[in-house]
Formats: sequence, structure tokens, C-alpha cells
Amino acid sequence: YYAFGDVRFPANAFGLFTKGLGDDGWLEMCMPAKIAITIPSFTLAWVLAVADHRIYTGNITFSRKMLPTVRAILEARIKEMVDGLLPCPVGQRYWQFYDWADGLSGDERMKPGEVRYDAPLNMFLSLAFKAGSFIAEACGADKEARKWAEISKEMRPRINRLFWDPSAEAFLTYVGDRAPKHYCELTQSLALLSGTADKAKTRNHLREGLLARREDWVETTLSQSLYKYEAILSGGMKFGRRVFDAIDSEWGAMLEQG
Repeated sequence: YYAFGDVRFPANAFGLFTKGLGDDGWLEMCMPAKIAITIPSFTLAWVLAVADHRIYTGNITFSRKMLPTVRAILEARIKEMVDGLLPCPVGQRYWQFYDWADGLSGDERMKPGEVRYDAPLNMFLSLAFKAGSFIAEACGADKEARKWAEISKEMRPRINRLFWDPSAEAFLTYVGDRAPKHYCELTQSLALLSGTADKAKTRNHLREGLLARREDWVETTLSQSLYKYEAILSGGMKFGRRVFDAIDSEWGAMLEQG
């Protein structure tokens, strides 16, 4: 939006995804397509993208067109939640992918009878409920806006209790059946963005860890680094120079190589 000023292309792309909404309330992984797998976290990221479009364009007409799909996605998730959190969808269709990084690429599907909770999925969902509330409010759907905002708020302490590991001073990525002990930058970033990290001391600790690139946290790839840098900058522009230096180092290296 800033670099090119083009609002029509993203609107067309986001709108195309609404035609890929399944009966299960998840979007097709790609559109136009009809394929055997989908990525749940990408559906939730779509809701965030629709909210971003509203923020950066002010286009309420587009928000109104997207609201029925946002509603279908969020209401389906409410029906699946257990004790206020979302277990991983079970079956071969659902690819629990979060990043092309160690332990995050979702190599194995969840089998019938297994129960696992993923921090990234639930943090994305909390963010999606908040984004959905913003979209609904803009469209005059005040009752849904209040409902979804409250669910987002109620999820945060539940996510915190389930995934926070005091011994590691970090949020676990997975809890439940076949859950490896895994820590990553993406989860810490989403904890900051979603408000799951509820104490100022914890938030500053996580931001410093992201900037330090701790060896015990799996690093984000470039594709998910948006969340990392946004999470760090949520602490204010005192972090700005270090973030911009990191961006200059990563993308600048590509430019220097032509």
C-alpha cells in the first residue's frame, strides 16, 4: 500500500479467496484452485489482511463484501473451540504449516483421536477475532464486533497459561499429542502482537530475544519476518534503528548481489 499505492490488486486477490470457502469454514490454500490440502493459519492470516485493507484504504464497501466470509470463518472456529482454545484440525486435509523453518513446516498431519494445541494457530486466531471485530464495527455489525472482541480478549490469558514455559522464559510452540519441545521466534512474535505476553517485563524480554536471535529459538524465515519486525516495533521506535539495520542487512545483501 505504501510502496505502490495499488489497492485494487490486493482487493481482487482477497475477494477471490472468498470463492474458496469450504463447508468446514477454512479457505482453499490457493485460489483459484481445488486441492486436497489447506493451511488453517493462512485462513486466519486472510482475515488480518482484510482488516489491513480497511486500515490502509478506508474502503468500507470492500469490508462489507468480505464480512460474510469473515463471519463464516470465525463462527466455525467458535464451534470447534474447547475450553476457549482451538485444537488443531484433524485429518489429511489440514496442513499445520507456519514457516519453512525447523519444526514449523507441519510434516505430519493430526490423526483421529489425537489432540494438540499450537500456539501460532491460537495466537493467529486471537488476532483474527480482533481483526474481525474491527471489520464488523466498520460495517455497523456492532453485536458481532463486541462478541469477537471479547473472545479475542478471553483467549489471551488461556494461551498464556497453556504455552508459557517459565523455565525457558518463552512460549512453547506446541502442547499435546506428539508435541515436541519447540521454541521459535514466530511464536514469541505472535505472543507480542496478540497481547498474549501480558507483562511489560515479559514483552521487553521477548523483544530483546528476537533482536539477539537466540540460538534456542528457531529463527523466522524472510516470509514470516513481517510478524517479527512488527512485534519488535510494537515496543516503540526505540527499537527502530536495530530493526531497520536488520532489514538493511537482509534485503540489502540481496540488492548488493543484483
